[in-house]
Amino acid sequence: MADDPRRYTVTINIAAPGTPLLGNDGKPNGETSLPGHMWFSLSDGADGNPDRSYGFAPIESGSITGRGQISADDQHYAESYYQRTIEITKEQYDKLYEFAETARTGNEKYMSLNYNGLNNSCVDFVYKGLSHAGLHAGLDIWKDSARDMFNKRANDFEGHMKPVNNVDSIRSIPAPFPDSELNREVQGKMPSRNFKQWLLTEHNIDDNVKGMYAKLESDLGTQINEKGAGKWRNAMLAETTYACIERGINADKIAHMGINEDKNSFYVIADNKRDFVSVDAIAAAKVNPEERLLEANQLYLQMGQQLEQKDLDRQRQIAQQQEHNSGMKIT
Repeated sequence: MADDPRRYTVTINIAAPGTPLLGNDGKPNGETSLPGHMWFSLSDGADGNPDRSYGFAPIESGSITGRGQISADDQHYAESYYQRTIEITKEQYDKLYEFAETARTGNEKYMSLNYNGLNNSCVDFVYKGLSHAGLHAGLDIWKDSARDMFNKRANDFEGHMKPVNNVDSIRSIPAPFPDSELNREVQGKMPSRNFKQWLLTEHNIDDNVKGMYAKLESDLGTQINEKGAGKWRNAMLAETTYACIERGINADKIAHMGINEDKNSFYVIADNKRDFVSVDAIAAAKVNPEERLLEANQLYLQMGQQLEQKDLDRQRQIAQQQEHNSGMKIT
């Protein structure tokens, strides 16, 4: 029997928040992706055979949890923020195809089809499929957390929650044919994003700052909308986030928040009843929300460094006192 002349590839696609979406007719439908997306495509190199693409998403679009389904996402996203094509063996192609088709038919042999944005999302689907075919992300001692390194060593790494945060991990997968001309990477530009999409892709903002904004958005943001001030909502929330961080109020310590009766200020009260902030609504509406959140992040990091330094100074003072009391010199 003659050798199979075909050459097989898998292409991993990452779409960023703000990516234009396509309708069933293949044309832009005027909507954009809020969280971004991740999926893979398979090619067997045969003339006339279209690439097969597979992505995992909730049946009810926009849901964080719920029953999921497999779809051909090459047809739904106008562009990719990042794309990597890898030449693979026929065995690896067959493994990926088996994994994806099994899930597409509703069979949960290899993964649950109950979608969960935190731990069983489009990202998990891609990594599970790659792992099933023996394609694993490599270690990065400079960037990987201890947990990521442990999972990678166990071939159990399933990526980072946000699709755009997976570029480095996908890039680290060793290519079965490292010199193949079929191997390629395409790094696209970040699409135009609204404020929430920007926040989802801003890597430089600490999760605690994002958590504060999200906490305020869930309650105070609703109240702002109800007062007819939704146009300035992002700016107002960003300014209130800054004020809370400046005061040292953590998101999990907030007891009450709201709008004062005169409608010209917001208040946030901590659970200790002593710490609180009051933010002028008119002034807050004038700030640039993106710049203000970046400033809030810088303040948060500076305050963290100051606390660390105070802790070091305190430990040094304790050590010096112990040295003095014992008459021993600490080197």
